[in-house]
Amino acid sequence: EWLKKINLDRPLWCIDHGIDFCRENNFIPKFLIGDFDSANGCSVDWAIKNKVQIERHPVDKDLTDTQLTLKHLEDFKDAFAIITGVFGGRFDHLYSTILSCANAKIKN
Repeated sequence: EWLKKINLDRPLWCIDHGIDFCRENNFIPKFLIGDFDSANGCSVDWAIKNKVQIERHPVDKDLTDTQLTLKHLEDFKDAFAIITGVFGGRFDHLYSTILSCANAKIKN
């Protein structure tokens, strides 16, 4: 419910498994990025059907899906990001996300 309230006038970007949440809640993101190692194939197909811009990366890469997304956001002058659902029950994911956000070159 909170995401519905804050996403009223902002483009929604989705990272990997986040497309499953979007599909379940009928949020059509503007952009989907990731290697899709954790996304449900039906959700990716749903994104394709809804003409979501998709950037697929290989699983074997140097940056995480979140880091790739943050690098994209650097290209936008007034980028604003709310990152949610990145913990995945793993401390290393949470730690990586915190450090990646802290070092992102996005104007705050």
